[in-house]
Amino acid sequence: MFAGYIDPQIAKSVFSDSKVCFGGSGRVGGKAVWDGEQYRISGVWQFATGAPHLTHFTLNCFIYHGDVQQLDEEGQPLVYSFFVPKDVVLIHYDWDTFGLECTASHSFSLENVRVDAGHSFQIKPEHKQIDEPLFTVPFTPFAEVTLLVNYIGMYRRFLDLVEKYFFERSKEPFWQERFSKQRFKLLDAYQITLYEDKARAEVLIAEIWNKNVDGKLLSDDDVIAKIAKVSREITKRIREAVVDLFPLVGVMGAQRHNEMNIVFRNIFTATQHSLLNT
Repeated sequence: MFAGYIDPQIAKSVFSDSKVCFGGSGRVGGKAVWDGEQYRISGVWQFATGAPHLTHFTLNCFIYHGDVQQLDEEGQPLVYSFFVPKDVVLIHYDWDTFGLECTASHSFSLENVRVDAGHSFQIKPEHKQIDEPLFTVPFTPFAEVTLLVNYIGMYRRFLDLVEKYFFERSKEPFWQERFSKQRFKLLDAYQITLYEDKARAEVLIAEIWNKNVDGKLLSDDDVIAKIAKVSREITKRIREAVVDLFPLVGVMGAQRHNEMNIVFRNIFTATQHSLLNT
């Protein structure tokens, strides 16, 4: 995604390496001071997914010319994105969550690092460097549907594991007689809702793409608003369904190394992301 907003020659050079790996933070965590030749960047950024594996870190900064903070055309503080090689970054190994441990989303910092102007970019359709439809999609709806697909995938696996647990318990006569009908009925309702939500998300993503290819997405505020609304509605249903089902899986679901517990923790770590957590 970022490659389409970077100077094409620089992007070609960087991405010619098949092992290149971009990642970073979406927060504005520092400032970049233009000294007439280069930017000098300092700051701390949180939650860089896959930090130990990255070849380049992306980050957002407020822009200064000397001591003067720069403003955009709307009078708001100007923010640029930058990418820097890993060897100028200090990783803070502080990702200590109860889920998604393997994403290793550690914080990182830079201290007075000099960065060329060609390594700055803005993820906005009007600043795209390549004339391809992908780079006309605004970043926020792009991120919303990307997160949504991840949540749906984790939730689908959670339902599969709950179903497997129920099947195993139904082999016990007491559980079969007392709980089986009610709990399978509840699970079935959630599976049907997931199927409907997944189909709804697929239709929405297709609508986004088709309107984008036709050049109508940026002018269609209703579609942009619908992306945000639908993504949050589905995510909310996922959270509520998991909370409803989790107490029904017994101590097995509470065992740290059980896959159901791992998926449960992953879902609730992921749903802490501020973008869809409203």
